[in-house]
Amino acid sequence: EKGYKSDIQWHWGSRVAGVVEAEREEDADDCGIYLEVEGKDGAVSKMGPYDAVVGADGIRSAVKTYVDKKDRLGKKNQSDAIYSGLRVQYALAPDTDDNYPDFLDYGADGTEYRQYFGTGGYSLSARIGRTDAEGNRVIQRMICYIFQDEGYVGPFKLPTKLRQILGWNDNAGRKATNDRQNDNNEDDENIDWKLESNVELCRGNMLDRIRSSGMPSREVIPVIEKATTFFEIGVYFHSPFAVEKIARRSGRAARAAGRRINRLTSILADPSDPDVLDLKKNWSKIIFGKDKMELEEECQDPLLAWSREASPGHFCSLLGDAAHAMPPFLGQGANQAVQDAYMLSLAMQTYNEGVRLSNDSSNSDVLEQRNEMVGLLKDYEDRRWPVTTSITVKAALLGYLETGGTQWLANFRDSFFQVMGKVGIARKIYIDGATPKV
Repeated sequence: EKGYKSDIQWHWGSRVAGVVEAEREEDADDCGIYLEVEGKDGAVSKMGPYDAVVGADGIRSAVKTYVDKKDRLGKKNQSDAIYSGLRVQYALAPDTDDNYPDFLDYGADGTEYRQYFGTGGYSLSARIGRTDAEGNRVIQRMICYIFQDEGYVGPFKLPTKLRQILGWNDNAGRKATNDRQNDNNEDDENIDWKLESNVELCRGNMLDRIRSSGMPSREVIPVIEKATTFFEIGVYFHSPFAVEKIARRSGRAARAAGRRINRLTSILADPSDPDVLDLKKNWSKIIFGKDKMELEEECQDPLLAWSREASPGHFCSLLGDAAHAMPPFLGQGANQAVQDAYMLSLAMQTYNEGVRLSNDSSNSDVLEQRNEMVGLLKDYEDRRWPVTTSITVKAALLGYLETGGTQWLANFRDSFFQVMGKVGIARKIYIDGATPKV
C-alpha cells in the first residue's frame, strides 16, 4: 500500500530481460546498474542506474543469470533449473455437492487436504476457494496427482536404448504427458500455469495413471470425471551447490594452506629465528589464522553465491526462487522467500544507517562502506543458505520417496511413513521447516 502512495514506479506485465553494468563514465550520475526490461509489447527498454538490484524474479531469474555467470542477457531459455523428473497434474471441478457421494463432503465452512498413495505416484484432494473477476467467491474441488516421469530416474533422463529395452515409448516423458507438443523447457515447466486445451486427453491420462497406481481412488475419480479445468507442471529446482564458486574457494584454501606450510617450515628451519618464540605463543593464529594475502583475496572476491558486485559499491542480490528454487513437497517456497526478504532488507537498513552516520561525521570512506556491504551480504547468505539447502534436499528426497516408483519402493514408503509418524519425526521435519530462522 505504501508503494502505491509513493513515487515508486510500477511496471506491471513487464519482465527483467538482462542486467547491464554501467560503463566507466566520468559523470558520477551514470554509475550504477542498469536493467533491460521487456514490456508487454516485446519492446526492451533500459532503466537505471540503480545502486542495488534485488532479483526476486523466480526460478528463471535474469538477475540470477547475471549473478551466476555475469551474463548480461538473462533470456527466458537460459536457466540452471534442474528438471526433477517429477510432474504434477491438476484437475479442478465445480463444487456442486449434489454431484458427489456423501463421503466427499468436506463440510460447508472448511476444507482439508486428503492424501492417497499408490505405486509411482500419489494424489491430494481438497475443496478450495478463489475469487472470480466480479469479486464473487467460487468454491471448487481440486485433485492434484504427483507422479514420476517414466522417461526419467530422478533428475536423470534414461537413454533411448534403455527405454526401448524397458518397453517404453520413445517419446516417454515430458511432452507425452500433456497436450502441449513443445520441447521448450519453459513451456514444460509451465511457470504461468497455462491451462491444457485438450481437456478429454488430460482427463484420460490422469484417470489412467491413477487407476494403474492402485491407490484408493473412490474420492479422487469422481472429481476428475467432472473436472472442467486441467493443467500440468514439471517440477524444477536449483542446485544449492555453486560448483564454480566451490572450486574457486577450494583453490583459495589450497593456496592459503601452502603459504602456512611454507611459513611454518621457514620458522622451524632456523631455531634462532625470533619468530620461533612467537610461534610458541601464537601457534594457533600462525597455523590457522588468515594472512594478509588471504584477507585481500576475500575482499576482492568474496565468493558470494547469491550476490555479485556489478561495479564498485553496486550489488545485485537474489532472494526466494531466484536464489534457491526448491521442490514444493514441503510447502516452503513462499515462507523461505519472506524470510530472505526480511534478512536482506535488514542488511540494507544496517548499511544505510552506517552510511548516514559516516556522512554525518564527515568521515565517509567509500572502500570501507563497500566492504561493509560485502560483509552484510555474506552474513545474509551464511544465515539463509544452510536453512534453504536443508529444505531443498529434504523436499527432493520426500518427492521421490512419496511417488514410490516401484512396488517395493511403495511398500518401503508406506512402512517408513508409518514409523516416522508414530515417533514424531515427520511432524518435526514439517514444523522445523515452517519455523522462521532469521
